[in-house]
Amino acid sequence: MKKTVVAVLILSCLICCAGCSGYRDTVETQDESDSGPEASSDVQSSGPDGFGDSVTKGTDNYRGFSVDNILNSEADGDIHFNLYVPDSYDGSEAYALYITLPGYQGLYFQGASENLKTEEFGFEAQSCNDRMIIVAPQLSDWGG
Repeated sequence: MKKTVVAVLILSCLICCAGCSGYRDTVETQDESDSGPEASSDVQSSGPDGFGDSVTKGTDNYRGFSVDNILNSEADGDIHFNLYVPDSYDGSEAYALYITLPGYQGLYFQGASENLKTEEFGFEAQSCNDRMIIVAPQLSDWGG
């Protein structure tokens, strides 16, 4: 459980510190120009913790979320997550951050974005605050 908490904190720091507007712009540009499997989807960047983690961008969208992004963590392995960044976010001011963890029916082995398809937490959060970034990690299991 401790590894999961650390991984979520690393993911949160990556998203907040790296600037979500640049990430969203990159994802949108990729969606428009992706010409097939030969196109690279890795963003190679050093994480704020200095461990050299990178993010593989998801290639699909579901109800406004970028689906099946992967934090490639040297310390914790691959952490799959879905990400919602409001169109109004440009990085010039702070936005709220909401992280929703899946119940059993939303774990990654059940399919990419299954947590979004079976649980409404992320979408309900959108209705509470239109200036909020939402991260929906998909854990592999609830084990340590």
